[in-house]
Amino acid sequence: MEEKTKRAKLAKEKAEREKLERQKKKQQLIDMNKEGDETGVMDSLLEALQSGAAFRDRRKRTPRGQDTLTSACLKFRYVS
Repeated sequence: MEEKTKRAKLAKEKAEREKLERQKKKQQLIDMNKEGDETGVMDSLLEALQSGAAFRDRRKRTPRGQDTLTSACLKFRYVS
């Protein structure tokens, strides 16, 4: 039982830290917008493009094989 409460406490602390970090980043963006200095935004965008970070989250689709397309067409024909 102690282990379960300990894990729950650690998870709660981690979630709180992550929440504070997100709020801090959001506040920094708001402060940047107030100043009207967009060079930081452009620098961040260029850095993300150069490092490839802008493209990391995209999931690659696996191409469908010819067999899959053929069987799908045949199934559709028999159902109709």
